[in-house]
Amino acid sequence: MKFIQMELKNRFEKVFLKYTTDKTVIEELWEGLHKHYSESFRAYHNLTHLNELFSYLDMYSSEIEDLTEFILAIFYHDIIYNVWKKDNEEKSADFAVKVLNKLKLQNVNTANITAHILATKTHTSNSNDTSFLIDFDLAILGQSWEVYLDYTKKIRTEYKTVPNIIYYKGRKKVLEHFLNKKSIFTTAIFKNKYEDIARTNLKSEIELINKR
Repeated sequence: MKFIQMELKNRFEKVFLKYTTDKTVIEELWEGLHKHYSESFRAYHNLTHLNELFSYLDMYSSEIEDLTEFILAIFYHDIIYNVWKKDNEEKSADFAVKVLNKLKLQNVNTANITAHILATKTHTSNSNDTSFLIDFDLAILGQSWEVYLDYTKKIRTEYKTVPNIIYYKGRKKVLEHFLNKKSIFTTAIFKNKYEDIARTNLKSEIELINKR
């Protein structure tokens, strides 16, 4: 975990050093972000999740049109996370905009960053970069069954205060929503690589839920 923290902090500092040389300010911003993503109940939506998204960015950076805005969107897309609330993405976007406006960053379109973050809720996109962020965020659905099953357990841990009957009813509804879509992924790259596996995983999870 320490290695992941160091990697993320280095990425964070690199992007903000473009706009301020005040390392004290950058350190304060990092500590604030680190505090949110290190909340004790976060079993999945934590620093490891951020690191996974950045691993996809490393692979597909040539596909991204505005790397700075994309990186900032990754860092802040889950900064606010409350399992009992339905406006986490909206609050995360607001949080990001407040931080960026305070720094008065030049050549950074906060509207684009907001659109990227909100799209991780709606899973709809009107731009190339937003499409890739959605797919990076959903890529876990198309991993091996073992990895996917571990992910489902972590999500359940985050929702441990929710009774089983309520949780699994809601979880099944979410899975069926994705399966009813023409495609789970938005970009051609991720459709080709993960779509079939993701659909198999989601169907298998529904089968497990039905057996409960």
